[in-house]
Amino acid sequence: MPTKKRASFLIINPFGIGDVLFSTPLIRNIKECFPSSRIYYLCNKRAYPVLRFNPLIERVFIYERDEFEEIKKVSKLKWVKKGLSFISEIRKEKIK
Repeated sequence: MPTKKRASFLIINPFGIGDVLFSTPLIRNIKECFPSSRIYYLCNKRAYPVLRFNPLIERVFIYERDEFEEIKKVSKLKWVKKGLSFISEIRKEKIK
Protein backbone atom coordinates (compact mmCIF):
# COMPACT_ATOMS: atom_id res chain seq x y z
CA MET A 1 0.00 0.00 0.00
CA PRO A 2 1.54 3.35 -1.02
CA THR A 3 2.33 5.83 1.72
CA LYS A 4 2.68 9.62 1.57
CA LYS A 5 5.80 9.71 3.73
CA ARG A 6 8.77 11.25 1.88
CA ALA A 7 11.78 9.02 2.11
CA SER A 8 15.25 8.72 0.65
CA PHE A 9 16.94 5.45 -0.22
CA LEU A 10 20.57 4.71 -0.99
CA ILE A 11 21.03 1.38 -2.73
CA ILE A 12 24.62 0.23 -2.30
CA ASN A 13 25.77 -2.29 -4.85
CA PRO A 14 29.49 -1.96 -5.66
CA PHE A 15 29.54 -5.28 -7.49
CA GLY A 16 29.07 -6.22 -11.14
CA ILE A 17 26.57 -5.41 -13.84
CA GLY A 18 24.61 -8.62 -13.20
CA ASP A 19 24.04 -7.69 -9.56
CA VAL A 20 22.88 -4.23 -10.63
CA LEU A 21 20.46 -5.74 -13.16
CA PHE A 22 19.02 -8.02 -10.49
CA SER A 23 18.43 -5.01 -8.24
CA THR A 24 16.55 -2.90 -10.80
CA PRO A 25 13.11 -4.29 -9.84
CA LEU A 26 13.85 -3.02 -6.33
CA ILE A 27 14.04 0.54 -7.67
CA ARG A 28 10.61 0.26 -9.27
CA ASN A 29 9.11 -1.34 -6.16
CA ILE A 30 10.46 1.40 -3.91
CA LYS A 31 8.86 4.03 -6.15
CA GLU A 32 5.55 2.17 -6.13
CA CYS A 33 5.51 2.04 -2.32
CA PHE A 34 7.02 5.50 -1.80
CA PRO A 35 6.07 7.57 -4.88
CA SER A 36 7.62 10.80 -3.60
CA SER A 37 10.84 9.15 -2.49
CA ARG A 38 14.29 9.99 -3.75
CA ILE A 39 16.39 7.00 -4.77
CA TYR A 40 20.16 7.11 -4.95
CA TYR A 41 22.40 4.31 -6.15
CA LEU A 42 26.04 3.51 -5.45
CA CYS A 43 27.67 1.26 -8.03
CA ASN A 44 31.01 0.65 -9.71
CA LYS A 45 32.11 2.38 -12.91
CA ARG A 46 31.35 -0.63 -15.12
CA ALA A 47 27.72 -0.77 -13.94
CA TYR A 48 27.06 2.95 -14.28
CA PRO A 49 25.82 2.79 -17.93
CA VAL A 50 23.03 0.43 -16.81
CA LEU A 51 21.70 3.05 -14.38
CA ARG A 52 22.56 6.46 -15.76
CA PHE A 53 19.33 7.02 -17.71
CA ASN A 54 16.97 5.42 -15.21
CA PRO A 55 14.40 8.16 -14.52
CA LEU A 56 13.56 6.71 -11.11
CA ILE A 57 17.07 7.31 -9.77
CA GLU A 58 17.86 10.77 -8.44
CA ARG A 59 21.64 10.33 -8.62
CA VAL A 60 24.22 7.59 -9.14
CA PHE A 61 27.42 7.59 -7.09
CA ILE A 62 30.35 5.74 -8.60
CA TYR A 63 32.60 3.79 -6.25
CA GLU A 64 35.64 2.41 -7.98
CA ARG A 65 37.30 -0.02 -5.61
CA ASP A 66 40.40 -0.49 -7.76
CA GLU A 67 40.99 3.26 -7.79
CA PHE A 68 40.70 3.42 -3.99
CA GLU A 69 43.12 0.50 -3.64
CA GLU A 70 45.70 2.15 -5.92
CA ILE A 71 45.53 5.37 -3.92
CA LYS A 72 45.94 3.38 -0.70
CA LYS A 73 49.17 1.85 -2.06
CA VAL A 74 50.58 5.32 -2.74
CA SER A 75 49.48 7.10 0.43
CA LYS A 76 47.14 6.10 3.22
CA LEU A 77 46.53 9.77 3.96
CA LYS A 78 45.36 10.39 0.37
CA TRP A 79 43.22 7.25 0.63
CA VAL A 80 41.55 8.55 3.80
CA LYS A 81 41.03 11.98 2.22
CA LYS A 82 39.47 10.44 -0.89
CA GLY A 83 37.21 8.26 1.25
CA LEU A 84 36.08 11.21 3.36
CA SER A 85 35.49 13.27 0.23
CA PHE A 86 33.38 10.48 -1.26
CA ILE A 87 31.34 10.15 1.94
CA SER A 88 30.91 13.93 2.08
CA GLU A 89 29.57 13.93 -1.49
CA ILE A 90 26.93 11.38 -0.52
CA ARG A 91 26.04 13.20 2.70
CA LYS A 92 25.37 16.41 0.75
CA GLU A 93 22.24 14.73 -0.58
CA LYS A 94 20.88 14.44 2.99
CA ILE A 95 19.80 10.84 2.51
CA LYS A 96 17.82 9.73 5.55
